[in-house]
Amino acid sequence: VKCTDERSAAKRSAKPASPPLEPVSNKGATAGDGVDAILTSADRVLRFLRRRLTDTLSTRKDEILSSYQMAMRPKLKQASEQVEEMISDVVQHGNSTSILLIGDRGAGKTLALDYALRNIQTRFNSEQSERQVGIVRLNGLVTSGDRAVLKEIALQICELFGLSFSSSASYEENICFLKQSLEQIGKAKAVVFVLDELDALTQRTKQQTTLYNLFDALQSASVLACVVGVTTRHDVIELLEKRVQSRFSHRKILISVPQVSPPFPLLLTFAFPLRAKQGHATWAAMA
Repeated sequence: VKCTDERSAAKRSAKPASPPLEPVSNKGATAGDGVDAILTSADRVLRFLRRRLTDTLSTRKDEILSSYQMAMRPKLKQASEQVEEMISDVVQHGNSTSILLIGDRGAGKTLALDYALRNIQTRFNSEQSERQVGIVRLNGLVTSGDRAVLKEIALQICELFGLSFSSSASYEENICFLKQSLEQIGKAKAVVFVLDELDALTQRTKQQTTLYNLFDALQSASVLACVVGVTTRHDVIELLEKRVQSRFSHRKILISVPQVSPPFPLLLTFAFPLRAKQGHATWAAMA
């Protein structure tokens, strides 16, 4: 009787095994189902990780301090205003262009760019109207290879502007999609391509075919787009193939690190603007 009771107790305490996770099937998905319906669970995980690494404009409530909330030194603010002016010229006057942000790590390239993009979104992407400016972000340390880069561009464009994405499209089909979608979007909307770690992106895409087609699309009068390359290397132009160099606008903004390091209390003043006026005046003397 004792053995029987122990066996019955063991059966009652045993929990059923959880079924193994299976990828989401793409069968039956249509264009109207959206991008998420045709991505496997593994693709979604990779998308999430890439977005967390590259999206510096996150507005999550649990992020106490984000870049667009920080004060900038005058020279960095000037660089940010230049970037914003160039992107604004693309949106308002249709003058597609490409820009390079060059500076050492910690110089403030991402901070200046985020300020400019935040202001652009505030001006042109109001809640009452449709999105006028879409931002596509790539990172050379995260995405490598011409096919992967082009697929990521196509996927982000589809998400931003509600287009149909095909995960089974070939490289040649995605090239055609890039040009056709930019021309279609360019009738009333603009796209800003942010290529972070551009030097790594050029080295990890051996043929640079995707970069060439992206820069070549800017030459079309029916395309409203701006490519912003961010890098620490001053010789990044030499890493580009000649055909890519010929399509580049050669507009550079150099951002240097301040020669005088501010004291730690002053850094806290700019991170948490409690005494913004006094800190700004002191920083202006150093910049």
